[in-house]
Amino acid sequence: MEQIPFVEDKPIYKQLAEKARFANLTPEEQELYELDRRNEMAYMHSLLYAKMEAEEKGRAEGEAKGIAKGISKGIAKGIAEGEAIGVEKEKRQIAQNLKTLGIDIQTIQKSTGLTVEEINNL
Repeated sequence: MEQIPFVEDKPIYKQLAEKARFANLTPEEQELYELDRRNEMAYMHSLLYAKMEAEEKGRAEGEAKGIAKGISKGIAKGIAEGEAIGVEKEKRQIAQNLKTLGIDIQTIQKSTGLTVEEINNL
């Protein structure tokens, strides 16, 4: 192709030059050339397949890690929310007990952190 300076200008010229070179080969050389091309294509396909497999494996692993992390965060958040609800219930129960014992509202408020309105609604 070094003898034909315009080959690189357009892909069609490169294809024509390639066909001309192939036509000048002996039948044995043409057979070897075709075998080499088939081997090259098989190699390229195997590389493409390996790449696709690796991408799919990476995607699946990433998804699994993401799900596990999400579940872990969800559990932690659920535990924290549950504890907060439990603390609030305990405050209300203590306030109710103190109220039943006749303790004044201001003392109950200081002891539990509940508002006067929350205590009165018990």
